[in-house]
Amino acid sequence: MFSFEIIACDPHSRGRLGRLTTPHGVIETPAFMPVGTQGTVKGLTPAELRECGVQVILANTYHLYLRPGHQVIETLGGLHPFMNWPGPILTDSGGYQVFSLAPLRTLSEEGVSFQSHLDGSRHDLTPEKAISIQQALGPDIIMALDECPAYTNSRAEQRLAMERTVRWAARCQQAHQSESRQVLFGIVQGGTWQDLRERCAREIVNAGESISSTAFYPPAMPATAACSPVPARSTSATNSTGRTEGRWIPGAPARPAPVTPGPTCGTCSWPKRFWPSACSPFTTSTSSWSSCARFGRKLSREG
Repeated sequence: MFSFEIIACDPHSRGRLGRLTTPHGVIETPAFMPVGTQGTVKGLTPAELRECGVQVILANTYHLYLRPGHQVIETLGGLHPFMNWPGPILTDSGGYQVFSLAPLRTLSEEGVSFQSHLDGSRHDLTPEKAISIQQALGPDIIMALDECPAYTNSRAEQRLAMERTVRWAARCQQAHQSESRQVLFGIVQGGTWQDLRERCAREIVNAGESISSTAFYPPAMPATAACSPVPARSTSATNSTGRTEGRWIPGAPARPAPVTPGPTCGTCSWPKRFWPSACSPFTTSTSSWSSCARFGRKLSREG
């Protein structure tokens, strides 16, 4: 039901073309994933997304858990009918909100306790609960809960976050074992320290995650480094099942140059946040997303 295969590799770099097969369709990679945080990509209908060449959409576990609630979405048949999107869907675990909602959360080994930005209520999110919520939402690809630190954190803080991410990944994997309709992505942390990212990548893969991924890279970090969480001598990571791994770059800008070394998928909320403001380089929403969707094809031509 799930598979990832490499179609071609650039002999002069780590650039590659791939094909990720899911129950709701095939994703030709590299691919850009528009952000539909609350179950919708702002300003565009599903038909317009298809017209732009979009293959997969990202939605957010934490925000959908708060509103309308994962039980409501499950009752309605899951995210695919809820969003009226027939193609593949990926959900973030809520780990990014550990970073973005830092003033409203407390962190412990057990998980994260959030104060809702909607009504002030308290909500506990553990690795097991993150998996349970995502199983109810019903996307094709789900994410392990991770601790996402700021890139300005010290090496010691990055190491602690990385080690907790690995421990949480093991708990997510345990909670996910009975689920066959979804594939679980592990997340690589370690900030700007190559050795920490390499260690995290190995341990995440060894924990049995189906496809490893890379946390978003900061402005001060070379994009090529973010795209290479494993040593250059290992051209592709493999998990405990022996399958070749994909690489996902949350927060990767929608332009071809930074992602040339060969991630499988990238996503960014930038296009929807800045359209239709006067500072946007795009004149319409559809042209914005078309430009994002085209970067994979541009990479195909440029290697």
